[in-house]
Amino acid sequence: MLRRFNGLASSIDVQHRKLAFAFGDVEDARDFWERTNPPVIALRGMLPPEAYQKMRAGLTDIIRELGRVEDGRLVLESDFLSVVAKKPG
Repeated sequence: MLRRFNGLASSIDVQHRKLAFAFGDVEDARDFWERTNPPVIALRGMLPPEAYQKMRAGLTDIIRELGRVEDGRLVLESDFLSVVAKKPG
């Protein structure tokens, strides 16, 4: 991977990490994503109301499928990579 930086980095550290969001319930999680997720916000403005409600129901189903209950809270996890490149010298 270092070759791709062509002398711009002396080292690269890549770590797999997880980010967890905790909510009171599925509806709280859906409401959070409706307020903060740009694609969902855009769809709300673009879709006819009936189509948006259908998409919203699908979002609720996905949250139910992907979430898990932990200590009475709904937890959604997301994997990500942490990449730190250091300049030479």
